[in-house]
Amino acid sequence: MHETGIVRDLLARAEAEEPNRRIEAMRLRVGALSGFTAESLGSAVDRMARHRWGYAPRVSIEMAGDLEMSDDGPGALGVVLVSLTVRD
Repeated sequence: MHETGIVRDLLARAEAEEPNRRIEAMRLRVGALSGFTAESLGSAVDRMARHRWGYAPRVSIEMAGDLEMSDDGPGALGVVLVSLTVRD
């Protein structure tokens, strides 16, 4: 399962961006050539967040249909953390 490393990095980034806050929701953008499906990535986030945080945030996943992504991401092969919703 190659989602593991990507999801571990996404969770660490979420923690770094919002330290000591509960992550209620995550919005992700997935590149067209990443090899991920929304279902597999969402399942991996759910499982790994429950293990790491004891709960799972809501996850919305946008699958990019084109081979180029905006300047704020790694391109068609990557996964981008677009936004977080948090609670103190």
